[in-house]
Amino acid sequence: RATGLYKLPPFHSIHKRRAVHSILSLFDKCGALMRQTLLYNEVYFSDFFLLAEALLSIPSEKLKNLTLWLLYREPPNVLSRHRKRLLQIHHQLHVHLKGQICFLAEGDRQCQILGEYFDRNFSVLPIPHGFQESFIKTKPSELPLCVCYGPARPGYHPMRKGVDILQRILDKRLYGAPPPFALVAADDSGLQPQPDGVPLYIFSSKLSREDYYKWIARGDLAIFPYQQEYYDYYTSGIFIEAVTAGVPVLVQERTWLGRQCQHYGGEHCVIDWRQMDPFDVIKDCIQNGQKASQALIDGVRKVHTSKGFANFVLVNYLQR
Repeated sequence: RATGLYKLPPFHSIHKRRAVHSILSLFDKCGALMRQTLLYNEVYFSDFFLLAEALLSIPSEKLKNLTLWLLYREPPNVLSRHRKRLLQIHHQLHVHLKGQICFLAEGDRQCQILGEYFDRNFSVLPIPHGFQESFIKTKPSELPLCVCYGPARPGYHPMRKGVDILQRILDKRLYGAPPPFALVAADDSGLQPQPDGVPLYIFSSKLSREDYYKWIARGDLAIFPYQQEYYDYYTSGIFIEAVTAGVPVLVQERTWLGRQCQHYGGEHCVIDWRQMDPFDVIKDCIQNGQKASQALIDGVRKVHTSKGFANFVLVNYLQR
């Protein structure tokens, strides 16, 4: 029997219309178009395309109070499939919003590479973290703790965070000698302790933000033997959190983390992990009582906190 089913638009078209309608309804409920509004969007392709379609469907004169911030994190090789469409939408939005659009990334290298890729000016958006110094640093043992691996996104390859080097530390046989320190890592690191080696304390990768901060605060040292080819481009949240917590850090040279240390006066925190014995490096730092760089702490706290983020918004949005 004949039905109207075959006359319906494709499912993806129905979904798209509903999504655009939902975005427009949200604008209406919030009164976003009636007052000065900053719309922030981290670009994920399908969501961003729907948002762009919703904005372009609204008459330009109704968007005079709206400023759009677009945050890009992924490198060109991830974006290449959608580059032509993204360039077209960037141009359409720039015209439609009368230039009230800002392109953002989280790091200096990201801004450089993405700026050249899209032929746009990119600005560094501070990574805000709400670490509280009041956390009590209760420890699971008397051993000095070395934080070495934070939770990763699904599909993330642990080698990027240097798990090969971390496993070398755990594989170091102590021959009955007392361990000089213990490692602390998220459970998705895949690290395996040895019976006669450095202890490993594991925390859940699904902790609440507060409990996660508590684990970082317990650290006597935080190490980041990250891969240069990956972290030259990408940033690191746990690095910012460790520095903000006042934990001494050791990072891989020629990475975003290394450039942050050098920029804020923490040059002595930058080493080449692959040219050293990682066990001896950590042992020496612990025994010598390495202190956190106050210049690094002050510099990072000034930028990568809620106050730093608020100041960025003030300068780049409210005072424009």
